[in-house]
Amino acid sequence: MKLKNFLLTAASFLTLFVFHGQQKKSIVIPNENLITENIAEIPRELANEVKKYSESRSASLAEIHPIKNDIIINTRFGSTSQLHHVSQSMGARTQVTFFDEPVSAASYEPVKGEYLIYSKDIGGNEFGQLFKLDLKTLQSTLLTDGGKSQNGGIIWRKDGKAFYYSSTKRNGGDRDIYYMDPNNPKSDKLILQVKGGGWGIQDISADNKKLLLGEYVSINESYIWVLDIETGKLTEVTDRNTKGISQSGASFSNIADEIWFITDKDNEFERLATMNLGTKKETYYTTNIPWNIENYSLSEDKKSIVFISDEAGLNKMYLMNAVNKSYKEVKNLPVGLISDDRFTKDKESVFFNQSTAQTASDVYQLNLKTGKIERWTESELGEMQQ
Repeated sequence: MKLKNFLLTAASFLTLFVFHGQQKKSIVIPNENLITENIAEIPRELANEVKKYSESRSASLAEIHPIKNDIIINTRFGSTSQLHHVSQSMGARTQVTFFDEPVSAASYEPVKGEYLIYSKDIGGNEFGQLFKLDLKTLQSTLLTDGGKSQNGGIIWRKDGKAFYYSSTKRNGGDRDIYYMDPNNPKSDKLILQVKGGGWGIQDISADNKKLLLGEYVSINESYIWVLDIETGKLTEVTDRNTKGISQSGASFSNIADEIWFITDKDNEFERLATMNLGTKKETYYTTNIPWNIENYSLSEDKKSIVFISDEAGLNKMYLMNAVNKSYKEVKNLPVGLISDDRFTKDKESVFFNQSTAQTASDVYQLNLKTGKIERWTESELGEMQQ
């Protein structure tokens, strides 16, 4: 009798164990380092259904070669985003970085384009470090301290001999400005010490003597400064005592002592504007577009501008003559979202990202002479494919 009871008890435990194992297999189990409380169990069947939306791919423009008509894109390979080289419209994507961690911003050496500078952190710790990538050997060299600091936002000298960047390595919080020759990382030096984590470089003057800096406080408050590199003198461009105004995206104009920038000063929407640095007179050019100007890009000679507006949640692209300030909308673009609009160095075309209701984000090229738009990448949508 005792043996019978024992066998029944053992069978009950075995059934419970099998049932529990099957139940575990039918739900998503969080990783061991994730603690969940009061969160409903997620059926694995549901997770498999939504996976097709998370596993689709997209491509974004990372950099344009300074001499050739080819680009570097950022697209997911496996579980992380990596850099790929594309040499022609709808050409093959040749992967150039291979890491477990995603690679973010990338920048060509601006004269010959023989190597890239890119940013990457480790394990998602957000301590982005700068690396030099030799495009012949695909070997990477760490340029920054490799510690618990954030580094990025590089701006090259016009001759390509060195770049300026921002970093929190002095104290982990304040984002100071540094100089480095990437062929000699020991040349790294602090050129401006600031207070606050919202500082970044926005442009460099044609003579390599001045930097335009942005100070970000909040989405509604930001300021512009000029740094004289030789003397270290920091000059206020926008009024630091005027609160609640967004002033960003500063670029040197082709006119001496003039800058371009985006601001919502004295207006409901953000407008494209210029400022004379001597008189502080501001002139606004997109008042007739009753929507925010999201971003803009100047051509190499500073005589042409491409800018993007956000009109009721959708983007439109405009081309402006920076000399006479006239502009017109780029027609025949699909309805969708547009970003990272940039001129090629020869000023003959504009590359940009676009996504629509039917397509993921992909890279396109607008020929400024013919008006023809070419698609450069076509990202896979997997099971979402129409």
